[in-house]
Amino acid sequence: MSDATRTGSDLIIVIGAGVAGIMTAYALAKRGLNVAVIDALSGPAEMCSRANAGIIAVGHAKAWAGPGAPAAMINAFAGRDPSVKVTRLTDPTLWRWGVEFLLNCSPSAHRRNTDKLQRLSRYSRDLAAAAEVEMNLPAEIRHQGGLYLFQDKAQFSTYVASIEDHGDGSVEVLGRDALIAREPGLSGMSGRLVGGLFSATDSVGDCRLFTQRTTAYLN
Repeated sequence: MSDATRTGSDLIIVIGAGVAGIMTAYALAKRGLNVAVIDALSGPAEMCSRANAGIIAVGHAKAWAGPGAPAAMINAFAGRDPSVKVTRLTDPTLWRWGVEFLLNCSPSAHRRNTDKLQRLSRYSRDLAAAAEVEMNLPAEIRHQGGLYLFQDKAQFSTYVASIEDHGDGSVEVLGRDALIAREPGLSGMSGRLVGGLFSATDSVGDCRLFTQRTTAYLN
């Protein structure tokens, strides 16, 4: 258990000492509240945040519920999509969630939700960068941007359309030649690429180390 005690009267319990739980404790402690973080394991970032890639992927932020999602869900129900598994089919909560999900698959809802997600992603990125400076941590998060590669033309076109609708100008669309020019190391697989995106606002770092250092700061 990590304890981040401040001058409040009530104790707030945060369950889970991953990066989300620890950063929640950090935000609450900044407001002068007493915070305790409880985790099933012996220390911070020992489960999902231990091996997480640590990407703040603003350029990849897009609502899952969209025009193409119902077909993907059908494949999941049929067991044809190994990345998604649907269980507890008799649970009424699952069906209520499913109806709400489908209602958000229209093009207009997808645009609205993607816009909210991208704004939230940019806000979270700015908060993480500010916290890093405030805690005087080593330059653990690198803010040089992220490069996304596409091999499927339809998927690439979908992302480009989403950026044109919701982007803030920080994501650059790259055709195959421009992509190789930016990153010559990709020339060996150029025949498999259709294009790419460069998001100048993306960040990357060691998720576990960042969480552990934040915990040490709070203690």
